[in-house]
Amino acid sequence: MSSYLTHLAWQYQTMKPEVKLLVVALAELADNKGNVETTLDELHSLTCMASNILQTHLTHLVKDKKTVFIDVSKGQNGALTGKLALDPNLERPAQQNQNMTLDLHALAQEQLEERQANKKKGPVRLNRAQRKQMNPLHIDPNQKQFHKNEIYTETMHDWANGLLHTSKVAMDDRYGVWEELVKEIHESGIEVFTHTNLVQRLKQKISNYHSEVERQKALYKKAEEEKYTPVATRRRPVRRSAISEFEEKAGRLLARFDEED
Repeated sequence: MSSYLTHLAWQYQTMKPEVKLLVVALAELADNKGNVETTLDELHSLTCMASNILQTHLTHLVKDKKTVFIDVSKGQNGALTGKLALDPNLERPAQQNQNMTLDLHALAQEQLEERQANKKKGPVRLNRAQRKQMNPLHIDPNQKQFHKNEIYTETMHDWANGLLHTSKVAMDDRYGVWEELVKEIHESGIEVFTHTNLVQRLKQKISNYHSEVERQKALYKKAEEEKYTPVATRRRPVRRSAISEFEEKAGRLLARFDEED
C-alpha cells in the first residue's frame, strides 16, 4: 500500500466517479514505486463493479497517458500486473473536466455494459406501500383534482360507481369497497388527489375485492364437497399405536402409586 499514491489518487479529477474509485483501489494495492499486482476479483471486492465494467475502465486508463498510466499484462489465473503513475504536477481542474471531449462510442459501450450488469440482478419490484408514494413527474394541469374532504362515505361519486359497475362488483358490496377507499384517502395524509390517482387506488381495492370473493367461493365449494361426501370415504383420524396406549396406561398407574405413597 502506498499512502503517497493514495493521496494523489484522491486528488485525481475525472468525470466518472467509477474511474476515480478504480484509481484509488489501484493506489491502495500499489507499492511505493507504483507496482501493482492484483486480479479482477480483488478489484471487484474493493469497488463492487462487475468484471466487464472493470476491464472497460482499465482499457480507458491505459489509453489516458496524461495523468494516469497503467501498463497491464494478464498472467496466469487472471492475475493483473502493471505500474501506476500519478503526476502530482499536472492539474486538471473541475471546469476543464466538464469540457473534456468524450469518446461517445466508448461511453455508449460502458452504458450498455452497465445495463447488462443491472439486468442480471433482476427487476426491482416495489411493494404496495412504495407504489403509493410514487407520484408522476408531470401532472396535467387540466386534470380534475379532488380535495380529501370531497371524498366521504355518505356519497359515492358517479365515476366511482361507473367503475365499480364495469368491474362487476356486486351491488351490495360497492359501498363497502368505496368506504375502504375513503378510509385510505383520509389516512394517507395527502390533501389533494388527482382523478387518475383516485382511479388507480379504486382499481386496487376492486382487485382485492375480487380476490376475496374467489377465496370465499373456494372455501364454500370445499365445504359443500365435504358435506355431501360419504362418511366412509372421509379421512379418518389416525389411530394411536398399541405402544402409545400402553405407555399412557402405565403412566397413569405409576402416578396412582405415587399418590398413595
